[in-house]
This record gives sequence, C-alpha cells and structure tokens, in this order.
Amino acid sequence: MEKQLYSLLYASSSSKDMSENELTSLLEEIRKKNQSQNITGVLLYGNKSFLQVLEGDKEKLKSLYKKIEKDPRHKAIVKLHEEAIDERIFGEWSMAFSRISPDQSQEIPGFSSFMEDASSTEIMKHNARQIQSFMNTFRWMYK
Repeated sequence: MEKQLYSLLYASSSSKDMSENELTSLLEEIRKKNQSQNITGVLLYGNKSFLQVLEGDKEKLKSLYKKIEKDPRHKAIVKLHEEAIDERIFGEWSMAFSRISPDQSQEIPGFSSFMEDASSTEIMKHNARQIQSFMNTFRWMYK
C-alpha cells in the first residue's frame, strides 16, 4: 500500500513564555524525532503561541498530532488545515524554525490575539488558507 503524503497546520498557545534555551531544547528534541519519522515542516513561535506545518505520512502525522494535543507545553490547540499533498514545501528541514515578530504576528488573522481572545480560534479557522499561505512564505527563508 502506497503511503500518502500529507500536510497538517495547527496553532496552539504555549503554556508559558519559552526562553531561548527552552526553544533550542524543544527544537533539538523534535528534529531528531521528525528525522527518524521522515517528517518535515516549519514551526513559528511568537506572542506565546505556536504555528506549525507538519509534512509526512498521513498516519504518522495523525499520531504525532495526538501526542502534541497531550503535550503540556501546548494549550488551546486548534487544527487549522490538513490535506493530501503531492510534494513537501519544507522537504529539506526536519523542522525549520523562526520567531515571529509582533509586526509579523499582526499579519496573521487571529494570531495576535490568540492567547487573549477565544473568538480568535474561529477567526484563525476561518482564515486557514491565508494562514497556510503565510506559513509557506517562510520556506524562502530556508533555501
């Protein structure tokens, strides 16, 4: 049976503001795990919130997402988009990473108020395609 290549986009609030050391440690951890599972993607962090695109085998991504939902570093997690894809956007990265500035977070519908405003979850869901396009722009940073 042929494995299906898949992409999943989610947002979550961080349970606390993460220091540079904590983010570095998190990235080392997930890059090793992702590499062993052939999962690629990009993780953005700002305003105590995460935006992440994951790419890989559909079943592996579903399993990983269930683990993320249980991870105490995340709260208010919301799946924004998932789809079958023909090719990876972040194929060269087990997990690309960028901190996003307050100005950049203002460009993402619902993101800047994600921690404070419950309605921002619905705003983000409604604008999932725009958010996905925003995330795709980060691939050029890593070429």
